[in-house]
Amino acid sequence: MSRSPSVHSIARSINSYRGSGGYDSDRSSDTAGEDEFPMPPTTTATIPPLWQQQERLAQKLGHATLHVAEIQLPPPQVRESIREDESETRSRGSTLADEQDFEFPEKTPTSLKPKALPEDEKEIDLVPEPRVIGPLEQQLSALLSKVVFLERENPTIAVHPDEYRKMQDRIKSLEAEKATWQKRHEALFALRDEDVENNIKIRGLLAKERRDHEAMKKLRDEDLENVLVVRSKLAEATRKLDRLEKTGAAFTPNGRPKSVALERRNTTDLFQAARNAALEQRALELEKANQDLLSQIAALKQGMSATATSGSTDKVTAHAALRDTVSDLQFKLRQKDEELARARVGGGGVTAGTSSIDWHRIEALHEAHSTHREKSAQRLQQLRSEKETLQRELHKYEDENAALEAKVENLQRRLGSVGA
Repeated sequence: MSRSPSVHSIARSINSYRGSGGYDSDRSSDTAGEDEFPMPPTTTATIPPLWQQQERLAQKLGHATLHVAEIQLPPPQVRESIREDESETRSRGSTLADEQDFEFPEKTPTSLKPKALPEDEKEIDLVPEPRVIGPLEQQLSALLSKVVFLERENPTIAVHPDEYRKMQDRIKSLEAEKATWQKRHEALFALRDEDVENNIKIRGLLAKERRDHEAMKKLRDEDLENVLVVRSKLAEATRKLDRLEKTGAAFTPNGRPKSVALERRNTTDLFQAARNAALEQRALELEKANQDLLSQIAALKQGMSATATSGSTDKVTAHAALRDTVSDLQFKLRQKDEELARARVGGGGVTAGTSSIDWHRIEALHEAHSTHREKSAQRLQQLRSEKETLQRELHKYEDENAALEAKVENLQRRLGSVGA
């Protein structure tokens, strides 16, 4: 039984499709065996030989003539396989992570002379065969994509010479400005160090003044104790005289008791001399106390003048009133001293007739001095309270100064850490 023309054409088309295999350059390349792409599977295994089927049917049907229908081949599925091979080859050719695929124009295909096909095969091969990309073209596209990627990662900037000179001038000006600021910072640091040294000196002077003030306060307390002792002794002597006057005999017309009148003239003179000596001693003690008070007042004035800048107008008026009262007290003390001097001058030449008058004057002077001492003590107590107030203010300022010094030390440590 002879083959039909349709079967013959199908066999020849299959053989021709199996024989067509890309470019001639791919066959001559060394990497043709490695980069050979899988071709679509042939249909020889799926299509059974039709002439065998016809022989079997002829044997079964008794050599009856059969007309076999022509079987059309399915359209070749070459495009998808070529695209898959191309993507696989592209992925194998890329060596960079996350590389972007850039489209490049395809290589010009090699011109091949069309083969002469029989007329029966021209009817089947109407669909043009797709072009297969060769390995050299794939390598070239991968290399070009890498070059583009490198150019994008490392761009080159072109600068004009004028712009470069301007930039150099700007850099020089900035460096000069930086040097100027550095000098200013060094000057500020030096000034800060001087301020710290001055603060340390001021603190030492304040401590010295505090010690001097404590010593002066101790001396003042001792003087006040002495004044109180003398005052108690004078009060006791006054009480004794009062008791003698109440319990004694009748007084003579001159105001003295009879026992005293019967005494000799020289005994009375001795008593008067002793009395005058005691008064003189008391006057000397009062003068010394007055001098101490004046020195203390001067020290307080100096302290007030030192703190006058931080005080208010009320304090200034109070200090002015204090100075006025102190001047009044000093004037009164001078008057009393003059009276005592006159009493001392006239005490040696007194007669028996005027002794009672001098006695009363001395008693009145003593009472005036006692009242003056009381007023002075009150005024001294007031000054003491004012001094304590000023001392508390001084302690407050010292605490503020210590806090400021601590802040300065903290700033120094911070600047040292920043500089390091």
